[in-house]
Amino acid sequence: MSTKSKAKGTVGARLDAAGRDAIRERLFSGGVPAQGGCIVWTRYTRPAGYGQMGVGSTVLDVHRVSYALEHGDIPVGMSVLHHCDVRRCFHPGHLYAGTHADNMRDMWERGRGNRNRGLSNGNTRLPPAQVAEIRARFEPRFRIQRGGTRSNAKELSEEYGITPQYVSQLARGLWRVHD
Repeated sequence: MSTKSKAKGTVGARLDAAGRDAIRERLFSGGVPAQGGCIVWTRYTRPAGYGQMGVGSTVLDVHRVSYALEHGDIPVGMSVLHHCDVRRCFHPGHLYAGTHADNMRDMWERGRGNRNRGLSNGNTRLPPAQVAEIRARFEPRFRIQRGGTRSNAKELSEEYGITPQYVSQLARGLWRVHD
């Protein structure tokens, strides 16, 4: 397939432009065999733990490069997922294309999702009873003496030690929807 027939920004087009054989050689020189048959990246990894390498003037995730070299271009709207659940792995047999929903389902099934909701989250400032109290007392708009209107979010925020924006968000159900 020629580069012209591929979309300009696809991984496959970038690999074609840089030379697939050269990229394959660079890719596999940066990996070592690991448990479970994985080939793990030993060079730069981004903070989320995925290996990265430069291809032309672009930095790409190595598992996406490996998938594109082995299986062809990544379908539009699809992610490259790991059967092995090892972020640094780029073994082509451990990779498959899936939707964002597939990726999220894998995350929860494998126990990587953040299950800290409400009081189990260390950043929670308000117990559910106070959230319910704020929702009951919040007045989105009320009249003031000079004919204008304003919310009581500022007063509630001072009372509960949170920002007026957070009061409004709690009252409208944008946060803490489980409370």
